[in-house]
Amino acid sequence: MRYEIDTRKIDFKSGRDTVQAYLTTPQGKGTFPGLVVIHEWWGLNDWVRSQADALAREGYVAFAVDLYRGRVTTDPMEAHE
Repeated sequence: MRYEIDTRKIDFKSGRDTVQAYLTTPQGKGTFPGLVVIHEWWGLNDWVRSQADALAREGYVAFAVDLYRGRVTTDPMEAHE
């Protein structure tokens, strides 16, 4: 079954830090299994968000944490830093 989805950016506390994440959920009643999506060294980019969306369309809640605090790159040298 393919679901319509809801997406949003969220902030949550981790110790004294505020961390951002992308949350995408299937629409509908009931409970859904959840997955934590960890991005690669490029950061939380459009491709990672599209993968989280694809998981939600299949019936999973996808929580993609932004480990680089908004930094995204396509340059391998910058990603290496």
